[in-house]
Amino acid sequence: MKICLERNIPKIGKQGELSDLPLLNVYNKGRFASRKRAVIMLRETQGTMIEVSAYSGYRANERPLYFVLECQRVDVEEILDRWYGEDYDFFKILGNDGRVYLLKWHRALDTWFFEKILER
Repeated sequence: MKICLERNIPKIGKQGELSDLPLLNVYNKGRFASRKRAVIMLRETQGTMIEVSAYSGYRANERPLYFVLECQRVDVEEILDRWYGEDYDFFKILGNDGRVYLLKWHRALDTWFFEKILER
């Protein structure tokens, strides 16, 4: 029997209920005036929340080192591309399983999201 240590992190979408959303650390850190604003930002974000271990050098979450997707740890072999949006940092990475993944980090929420698996 396989035991998954990954947290039960829900798929985020506009139809999600407040009770389905995780409590936001950023609200507790005082980054938002209300929990409602933080929940609205989280609902507007598409993708699946994932657990990521990232290198933080001169800035926070400078690059991902590994992530957990569907109870499987995927080590980052290479960062193929990265770009910066208004609210997000995007990373196109090559995993140790040979797949290419698109991840994004929401700077204000300090939360990582899996977007999709890409063609190489």
